[in-house]
Amino acid sequence: MVKFGGHVEAIRDGDLTNANLYLLPYNEMKSMIFEVRGRVEEKNDEGREDFLQLWTQALDDAEADFRKARRDIWQKIFAVIVAGGDVDNQDEPVDVAIRGAHPGNALKLYVERVPDKTQAQDLLNRMKEVYRSAEINSEGLRKIVKKYDKNKVSQLSGTLLPLLYASSLYTGQKMVEDSIGLLRDLLSEEEVSREFKPLIKNNSEFRHQESVEVRMKEVEWLRSLVRSIPEDDLLPHLVAHRGFHHIKDRNDKRPLENSLSAYEMAWTCGIHLCECDIAITKDEKLVLAHDENFQRLSLENDSVNSRRKVSDLTFRELISMPLISGVRPPLLIDVLRSASAISEKSKLIIEIKPGNEISAAALARLLIRHPDLRSCVAMIMSFDAATMHKLRDELTRAVLSEPEVVESTSSSQLALSQRHRRVTSYDHFGTFGISSTSFRNNQSFVENSSSVGLSISQSNLNGFHSQTNLNGEPPETLEHPPEDPVSAVMEANHMPKLMLLTVADKPKRPCELQVQFNELHRVDPWLTRNDGSLDGVYLQFEKEMMTPEGAAYLRELSQRFMVGIWGYSGKDPDDYKTFEWLVKEGNCTFVNTDLPKHFRKELLMKSSSTASSSM
Repeated sequence: MVKFGGHVEAIRDGDLTNANLYLLPYNEMKSMIFEVRGRVEEKNDEGREDFLQLWTQALDDAEADFRKARRDIWQKIFAVIVAGGDVDNQDEPVDVAIRGAHPGNALKLYVERVPDKTQAQDLLNRMKEVYRSAEINSEGLRKIVKKYDKNKVSQLSGTLLPLLYASSLYTGQKMVEDSIGLLRDLLSEEEVSREFKPLIKNNSEFRHQESVEVRMKEVEWLRSLVRSIPEDDLLPHLVAHRGFHHIKDRNDKRPLENSLSAYEMAWTCGIHLCECDIAITKDEKLVLAHDENFQRLSLENDSVNSRRKVSDLTFRELISMPLISGVRPPLLIDVLRSASAISEKSKLIIEIKPGNEISAAALARLLIRHPDLRSCVAMIMSFDAATMHKLRDELTRAVLSEPEVVESTSSSQLALSQRHRRVTSYDHFGTFGISSTSFRNNQSFVENSSSVGLSISQSNLNGFHSQTNLNGEPPETLEHPPEDPVSAVMEANHMPKLMLLTVADKPKRPCELQVQFNELHRVDPWLTRNDGSLDGVYLQFEKEMMTPEGAAYLRELSQRFMVGIWGYSGKDPDDYKTFEWLVKEGNCTFVNTDLPKHFRKELLMKSSSTASSSM
């Protein structure tokens, strides 16, 4: 069971931090249900009227906020159209293009007439914020009614859900979603001829010969380490955290974290897997970044841009802000192309930060648009379970809609996959997640873009499972989850594995899920849903995992899901002995490491003795 309340708070503090948009008080509504239930043994209807009042007020507030936000957006669009119209034409003194303009035509006129394309990008970002808040609010209202019915005597779904589904909060999301897709497509056409090239480092980065020798020793050490690790059963499980970098942010010995050279050096030396963190810029470019800003790594760490969030910077502004090593933050697609060029074994593991669902959607679009780069991504993970399940739905839908997949997949497989779909407010009518590629490939839509938001497709409602409830939802947890018929199709199309990050310590964010090494059965309902499941869980390291009992718990979990291990730098052991134990005894698929020089002490001692003998 995903902690939806934690997900709401993560979005409130993440994607929608400064959006000034309404988000429902989900945790407050939830507490009204369980406050009373906790005082009595049996179900009761105490607090029913208070709950009804709070729920309807939340719907009214969310709907009013959504309506106002959409009105503000369209007023900005038409203000630009009117201001940029050609009214000097004597033959046609009135701007006829604006007369009765349909939504799609209005967006086309807006992009043509907006004086500054950054203004259009700001509008697109605002549309995404408005859509995201409406989506969260409608899903939260639906979920809390379901939770009420599950824990109370009287059932409110028949009373409240019609109000939700008839509201503009619910029905208006489709128009906003279509508008986002079309505006994104129109803006991307403006940049077809522009491609960002990786910046070339110049010789000013290199100091004297001594510095060159120090760096060369680091490369030689990494090559020796790779040669010392059995390639068949151990090396494929080692994950270089943020590439081959120095954990103290020094760049005189190793490349800077999350830089292109940090990954290229690791891969060319033989490392298979490297982990990275992603963020999205204001103009929707996915870049590698661990922090919310670049103040820690910027060469000018007192500059205004270094203190601004990555999401508030355009990629052009990011390029103009060199890091302490002299390079710039790389585009994710640049790193993936390097992996593809270096080796078929070179792959990325990508972490999506909690509350950054916009980054997850952009990552899905990238994988859909560039099928040749899918095999360069081994796995995607996040602490936010709701984001990961939503990403899985998006990627699954994209793969199953590809013509070659439809042709090669049996009708029984497709019918079964449709039967396992859920229809929720995340996916109102089977049309969630229409990417720019979909718009570009669908010529009839582009040619008739005046119909944006004026029709609803129910094509994916065919084959809806008769045993599901009115929302297409199964019970929250399944004791025996059904086989996932699309897993083989996803793997055949090189889609990455999807995993959930968890913590062993007390959660620091509302969306984080806590689990100890001896209670790993708790992860099953977090990963599994009726329409499929995530591929595994990435656990926080605990010292008990290094015991036979702890390893046994890990092995048992690995029979059902993939298992990865992450730890804190400087706090948890990061050495070959720990890595080998977790892989061989715990059957872990992934183990993070910062590759410290003491990772394998015998190599360090060998290096020291060689240096002494040469003196």
